[in-house]
Amino acid sequence: MESLKRFAEILVPDPRQLDFVLVDNSTGTMRPTELKDLYGEAEKLVLHQNVPEAVRYHFENARNLLVYSWFHYPFNSLAMFHGFIAVEKALKIRAGKPRAMLGTLLPLAVKQGWIKDEEFTFGRAQIARRKTPPDNSQTSVAQDTRTYCEILMDSMPNLRNTFAHGEVFLHNGWATSMLICAELINQLFPQPSDQRQ
Repeated sequence: MESLKRFAEILVPDPRQLDFVLVDNSTGTMRPTELKDLYGEAEKLVLHQNVPEAVRYHFENARNLLVYSWFHYPFNSLAMFHGFIAVEKALKIRAGKPRAMLGTLLPLAVKQGWIKDEEFTFGRAQIARRKTPPDNSQTSVAQDTRTYCEILMDSMPNLRNTFAHGEVFLHNGWATSMLICAELINQLFPQPSDQRQ
């Protein structure tokens, strides 16, 4: 059960954050996660300058909540919720439908080609794995044949609703979730040519 932290412990890391380690892939050594690591991850999650301010407002709240989850672990789930709020706001603006819901807007974005599988960093890896022929020597497992965007159409509204309806959902995959939100939002608005890679 969560409770208000004692005033003297406000700047003390949440003990749950101390359970995570980072692995140096070149040496195989591990070290405990630190506040600067959370900040570094949040710092990488950037919306380009053509994303409307109303969307950026919610996304910046999400990034700050990610950092402050160092002190109160459940803030990472709240950050993810704000990421979904930013996605929904972006879709409403892009579609010109201020009253439409996320479950309606995501299929529209896919149908209109506003979001594409190849523009998702995480999604590209998932798609590549699905396209790799299965090893016939192993037991065959049913493959999900949906595109990455189709998976997002189904999963994102369900996750957002989980938060909106008061379910407790603590996880440590916030960096990936927030990256997906940022990449989706950035696809919805034309990016300045000087910011394209």
